[in-house]
Amino acid sequence: MYTRRIFGVIAFVCLTFAAAPAQDLTLDEILKKNGDAIGGAEAISKVQTIKMTAKMVMGGGQMEAPMIVQAKRPNLVRTEIQMQGKSMIMAYDGTNAWMINPFTGSSEPQKMDEKMASNLDSSDVDSQIGWLSGMKAAGHTVELLGKEDVEGSPAYKLKITRKTGMIVTEFLDAQTFLPIKSIAKISQMGQEMEMEGYSSNYKKVGGIMFAHSVDEKSGGRSMMQMNFEKIEINEPMDDSLFKMPAAEKPVEKK
Repeated sequence: MYTRRIFGVIAFVCLTFAAAPAQDLTLDEILKKNGDAIGGAEAISKVQTIKMTAKMVMGGGQMEAPMIVQAKRPNLVRTEIQMQGKSMIMAYDGTNAWMINPFTGSSEPQKMDEKMASNLDSSDVDSQIGWLSGMKAAGHTVELLGKEDVEGSPAYKLKITRKTGMIVTEFLDAQTFLPIKSIAKISQMGQEMEMEGYSSNYKKVGGIMFAHSVDEKSGGRSMMQMNFEKIEINEPMDDSLFKMPAAEKPVEKK
């Protein structure tokens, strides 16, 4: 009789827990798990610079372009892309965003408009790593919107409103708490478009988890794949790298 009662209690407890809904995590708990999954808040905060060497693949593999992304705390960013023997540069020095785009017919450095500048502002060190607590601490707003499936995997959906007003929706895998998808409206050459970025192939670099593959889509169609061949952290970077160079003076005719 005693044994039966014990089994009866065990069965009741098991059924109770099986019937109880899983406890949803709070925003703070999700942010903590995100930081731990990446490498821990202490280790992440020690990352002062990131240099990412990648290959961009566009047009279904018809075009490839080497790319280097460099970021330095607190908010310096520079991206350089080599295409058709020309170099396109986009950078932010913490105050001003500028670019050199020879495909517009000029190789002179030019200041970006506010919308294009906000694209760069969302590429700082913590954004590159995917550390949401760091973004929140920097003054950006982070909100939990619930859960949503991303290609069959449950994910936490978070809305990040940056200080510039730019809104990015991030999806964290509910099992690993690593970023697997982001949605943002970006401005390119005077046109605004919604881009979806799918991050995968996570590997540790210096104790920090980095996505080594990103598939950028628009309207469900793949626009570009980025495969990161090398990621370096805490390499020395001079601030001058991010400053807009002076325009070349025209040669005076004698």
